[in-house]
Amino acid sequence: LELSTPSNECAKLFDGALRQIVSWSDCEVLGGFIKTLEDMKAADPKAGQFL
Repeated sequence: LELSTPSNECAKLFDGALRQIVSWSDCEVLGGFIKTLEDMKAADPKAGQFL
């Protein structure tokens, strides 16, 4: 899967968000699904336009 973000952090967080969706569980290390999405937007503001 090709990602179109220049932010390595955003790409890692996307991976974490996807893992949480697939497993139907919040990751405590990442602060849960909603926090992961918020952190993605902070790492790359353009990421928010697709969420």
